[in-house]
This record gives sequence, structure tokens and C-alpha cells, in this order.
Amino acid sequence: MNKLKVTAKWGIRYFLLVISFSVLYKLSFVINPDSFILNNQLNLTPIQDLHEYLWNDKKSEDKAFPLRGLDKLQLDLGKLILKLDLLEKETNTIKKERELLENNINSFFEVNSKAMWENARKYEKKQKELEVYKTEKELAEEIKLLESLAKENAWNISYGVIIANKRVELANVRVITAKKDYETSSYILKNIGSFSDSKIINRIRDLENNLEEIKALQEMSDSKVGEIRNTMYTYLREWTKERADALSFTDFFYYSIGISTTTTFGDITANSSLIRAFVSLQLFLSVFIMGGFVNSVIHEKNSNKAVK
Repeated sequence: MNKLKVTAKWGIRYFLLVISFSVLYKLSFVINPDSFILNNQLNLTPIQDLHEYLWNDKKSEDKAFPLRGLDKLQLDLGKLILKLDLLEKETNTIKKERELLENNINSFFEVNSKAMWENARKYEKKQKELEVYKTEKELAEEIKLLESLAKENAWNISYGVIIANKRVELANVRVITAKKDYETSSYILKNIGSFSDSKIINRIRDLENNLEEIKALQEMSDSKVGEIRNTMYTYLREWTKERADALSFTDFFYYSIGISTTTTFGDITANSSLIRAFVSLQLFLSVFIMGGFVNSVIHEKNSNKAVK
């Protein structure tokens, strides 16, 4: 009877150990399906899936039966990743071309701006050659000459009258030149574009047309990248669900027993440092429990011999 109690006590401990780690492994797998590696030959059920397709109402929902398992999903993802890499390289090349075009356009705008203001200054200088500006200059020089003569001939008051008349005449001319300056400035501001260099403007237009084409290519490429990423996200969700559903609690109970008895078959393999630590702990505790059980049995046997 005592021997039976000892066996039951250690058996319960062993069973609780197996159950506890089964729960732990299942929770770890649900949280992170990558924490275990699955042997596809043992964990996929294409025949069962096909039977469900034949006898359920999937035909009304799907055009064709997608015979897809974890290996097929992985293959599809690999193709998408390769396609995404190529597209992103293409997109980066397009972005660099766009940046180069934008820099060239900005450079040509700067060159055109300098040429535009240079032409405006030439126009302004040409306006200064009008007769009214010459008259203003001549009157100013004539007044200076009269003022010097007036100093030398202070006794002659007629110079003062002549100088006064000339100043009035100069003031009237300056009013006219001021109006001309205003008209010139207004014309330049209103028609600043007409002072641009036509060759540079044509070059800028060509570059802007190229830029629009590059922008269209970039939008198309970005759209393709977005579609692939959405598809990958869908596949990843499906893959994650497939992996999470691939193993039930019973599978992990079977795995936990295999760890405790060191008889696992490799169909489920730990795939993270944390899970390997749990496996190591379970192995250590299993050895401890088995050792305790054997020791108890031997102790009970020796006690029975001593009594006899």
C-alpha cells in the first residue's frame, strides 16, 4: 500500500509537470508562432482540407481550391519578397532621378533669374539713354557752370535770375524723368517674365515635362509596392493563423511528454532561446522527479527488508 502511495505521489508530480509545460508551450506558440519549428510532413493536412472542400459549401465562395499549406505560403512570401526588393530598388532609382531633375530645374531657375535681372538692368540702362535724361544732365552741368561764373562776377545780378530760371527748368525735367523711372520700374515688374532667357525657359520646360513623367512612374511604383505589401500582410496573417492553428494543446501535451522522457521525434522543435530554457528546465525537473521516484522506491524496498 505504501509503495502504491509513493508511486502515485511521484506520478502526480510528473503528470503536473507535463501538463504545466504543455500549457506553457501552447501559450508561447499562440503568442509567437515562430517559437517552434514544425515538420511540414507531419503537421499539414491537405487531404483533410480537400475533403472539407469537396463536401462543404466552399465551392460557392472560392473559384478554385487553394491547396495551400505553410510550405506554399512560405514559397509565395518568398516570391513576393523578391518582387518587393526589385520594386523598391526601382523606386529608389526613380527617386534619385527625380531629385536630380528637381536639382537641375532649381539650378536653371537660378541661372534664369540672374539672366532675367541682367536683361532688366540692360532695359533700364537703355531707357536712361532717352533725350529727356540727356537734357537733365545738360541742365545740371549748365547750372554748375553758371554758379561758378556768378561767384566770379558777384556784381552781376543777372546770373542769379538766369540760374533760377534754369533750376525751374531742371525741376520740370526731373519730374518728367521721375515719371519715366516709375514707368520703367512698373514695366519691369509687370513684365519680368519677358526678360527671361528663352533658351533657359525651354530647357526648364523640358525638364519639368521629364519630371512629370518621373512623378507618374514613382506613383505607379509606389502603388505597386503598396499592393505587394498589402498582399504580404494578408499572407503573413494567414501564415500566422495557419501556424497558430497547426498545433493543438494535445500536440503540446505529446511534445511535453517527449521532453520529459527524452523521446521527442523532431516533428516539433524549440526555436527560441526562451523556449529552449523552458525545455532545459523541464528536463532538469523531470530528471529530479524520476530520481526522487526511484530513490523513494529503493528506500521503501529497503525499509520492507529491514522489517522482515
